[in-house]
Formats: sequence, C-alpha cells, structure tokens
Amino acid sequence: MVFRRPSQPSPSRRSSPPDAQGAVVSESPVQDEPLHGVKAGRVAVLPSGVAFTALHAGPVPGSPIAYAPEAEMTCLCGYVEQPVFMGARRPGRWHERPDPKDGHCGFYAWKPGQPFPWTAGTWLLEVDLYGRVIEHEHGYRAQKQRVLRISPVPDPFCEPPFSLSYQPGDGRVIAVCAACPPPQAARHPVSVDRLRRLLNVEVDLERAWLLREDGTCP
Repeated sequence: MVFRRPSQPSPSRRSSPPDAQGAVVSESPVQDEPLHGVKAGRVAVLPSGVAFTALHAGPVPGSPIAYAPEAEMTCLCGYVEQPVFMGARRPGRWHERPDPKDGHCGFYAWKPGQPFPWTAGTWLLEVDLYGRVIEHEHGYRAQKQRVLRISPVPDPFCEPPFSLSYQPGDGRVIAVCAACPPPQAARHPVSVDRLRRLLNVEVDLERAWLLREDGTCP
C-alpha cells in the first residue's frame, strides 16, 4: 500500500470526548498565541491517507470526523435535523467558528494536568489551539488546531520496546510489545519514521506509557 498525506479532511464535530469540558467559563477572542492542550484520539490509515479520528468514530473509512495534523474547524451544526415548517425543511444554521451557545462544534482538548483516559489502542495527542477559542472548566473548544506530538497507549501489561501496525479495513494504528501474541497475518507493520514524515508531527512510542506508569497527568 502506498502511504500519502491525507487530503483536506472532512469537517468534524468533535475531536475528543465532550465530558472533558464542563461548563463554559469564558469566551476568548482570536488567539495570537496558541493554547496548549492534550486529547485522546486514534491514528488511522484511510483511503485518502493517514489521519486522526475521534474516539467515537466508527470503523467506516472516510468518516467525517477525521482530521489532519493542522486543520481549521468547519461546523457541521447545519447537518442536524432541522424543524419542518409548512411542509418545508428549514435550512441549517451554519457558522465557521466555535459558538459559545453551541457545544457541538470546535476542536476539543483538555487543559494540561487533567486526568487522562488511558485506553489501550488510542493515542495521546499534544496540540496547539488557536483562532477563536472557547474556554471551559477543564478544557477548550477551538477554531483551529495543530497536532504537535503523539504517543500510542499500549495494553496495561505491555512494556517497551513497542512497534506499530494496522489492519486494512479497520485502519487503526496500534502499539504492541514483544510479549504480545504474534500479529495477524493481515496486520501491516508501520514504520515510526514514515509515520513521522507523513504526519509531520513528533512520534514518541514511550511517552504515554511512561506517563501512565508514573501516574502523571499529561
């Protein structure tokens, strides 16, 4: 299979679980200096290339909640069911930036220091958030996002060294250790250097493992 950079991703509603956010405490104007955040996500091999997907994304390739390492939010609020008035469906309400009154759009991330869901098969993503940012008690919703560093979350009993592989069809890239059962024949090995070049982000195979072992919040 030929790896290539993903094309412009489809719009996304959420890029991390909504329960990390809490109540809105402030609305920030356009950010000149990025805000640092952390999030849980997946790395997936899609027909368009390698991209990130949210935890609640289905296995269907090309899911609309895939996003690139550097992306700007295009709100999908207009896709939700709209009321019908006199037999005609009213047009959706569109806006390009996160809306303080609408909790269903924006790139989500936790503020550093928040508890992290160490779920095997997911990835720890460290991100910069900028543009228009909505601040919540525990995190943010942002208009723009840049992924800086990623690290896979292995199974609880795994120890370094780790390697990466993915299964065509499912597409999710996961970390395994030498003690794990032999991979299925259909699983495809993933080179760390190639993944780093394709996504243009830092890939650290042991960072998430070390943080979890030390009981440290990222």
